Formats: sequence, structure tokens, C-alpha cells
Amino acid sequence: ADDPHLDNVRSGAVTEVVALPVKSIGPAPPLTFERTARFICGMARVGETLISILSVDQLLSTEEIDQLQQQQSLF
Repeated sequence: ADDPHLDNVRSGAVTEVVALPVKSIGPAPPLTFERTARFICGMARVGETLISILSVDQLLSTEEIDQLQQQQSLF
């Protein structure tokens, strides 16, 4: 299902896209900053590289989406 809130979300840069087997994704380590912890739902290792798996559902809260919509309506 398409999420109408993700229409305007863009990445600054993507250097590589990799397919990961689900079994290669482990839990996220406990993080010190709760604000950051909500974005990361897992970790995976590809060779020597450690990859953070982001939770797309947590990138923007409902309040943040509302704020963005209010700011856009000003222009």
C-alpha cells in the first residue's frame, strides 16, 4: 500500500542499494539517544560494513508530518 505521507520524503544521497536476507538482520543495539533509537530497527553486516536498517514508519512522527503540512500551506 502506498503511504501518502512518504510522497515528499527524499534522500540526500544513496551510494548503494543491497538486498539483505532477513536472517542477516539483527536487532539494533541499545542506543543512548532515544530520539535516534526510534529510527533504527536493526543492523546488518555486509563484508566489513555495518549497516543501520531504518524504520521508514518512524522517520516522521504524526506531529512532524502535521508541522510540515502546516508550513507548506503557508507558501
